[in-house]
Amino acid sequence: MKWRVRALVLSGLAIPAFTFAEGGCPTGMTPYQGSNVASCGPIPVSGDTWAAEPQWADRWGAIAGDAGRGVAGAAVERPRKHDAEKDAIAACRARGGVRCVIEVTYANQCVVTIRWATGTQHVRAVSIDSATESGLALCRQRGDRGCRVRYQACSFPARIR
Repeated sequence: MKWRVRALVLSGLAIPAFTFAEGGCPTGMTPYQGSNVASCGPIPVSGDTWAAEPQWADRWGAIAGDAGRGVAGAAVERPRKHDAEKDAIAACRARGGVRCVIEVTYANQCVVTIRWATGTQHVRAVSIDSATESGLALCRQRGDRGCRVRYQACSFPARIR
């Protein structure tokens, strides 16, 4: 009989006991406010912030060209500057370029290539529209009326968390 009482007492100790804080939530939780449904959530780690701030990773783009052959290649949305430049040179060579060199590299923004009768200009900005507007204005300031957009692309940061 004594062994049964001991077994019953010991088995009662083995059952986990849940404690509830104010609002009926388990330890480490707090009641959500502003809803008609009783619910609990984790206690914020710092201040009033419930969710962690998003984290962003840079994204790179590049344009390479071979002026002698009149060809170019581009790369967008690469995680590193080196990757964007390497891929742009490879794209230039794939289009027949031999002496491909990096003409422009950009991160977390857009690039537009403006072409006119006597030259080319790469313009970087936060949007394609902004880069186009700036590039065409620069071209017109040169007195050239044959200004046109040859290429446009963006490499915006990527949300990683």
